[in-house]
Amino acid sequence: MNLIDIMKNDIHILTNSQKIIGTLLVTGISMVIVFLVLIIISFSLNIMNRLICTQDKKETKKVNKNKDSKDNKELIAVISAVIAASLGTSTNNIVVRNIVRVKDEESNWSKNGRIEQMNNFNFFNK
Repeated sequence: MNLIDIMKNDIHILTNSQKIIGTLLVTGISMVIVFLVLIIISFSLNIMNRLICTQDKKETKKVNKNKDSKDNKELIAVISAVIAASLGTSTNNIVVRNIVRVKDEESNWSKNGRIEQMNNFNFFNK
């Protein structure tokens, strides 16, 4: 008789070895089903990602260079003013040669968490 046919009966009729084999069989089948579903989800996510990425590449934006140069001049003026204020000198004595933007690796979640912690911190320990 097949184990699946034997498992149709009451569990108290089965021997211990049949119970263990049945348990392992059900566990194995369940794990195979779960992994197949996970593989299907992975493939569908990859397909959706490829479709979305191709649409994003088609929608490229043209950057206005005049606006960037104006922003850079304002940025240089602000940075030189801040440096002059912190050093206690005039902006005539400061020359900004190069500005390199640092990529922000921090997520908004962590920024908001830090701000919330700082706002909740009691400086005077009342």
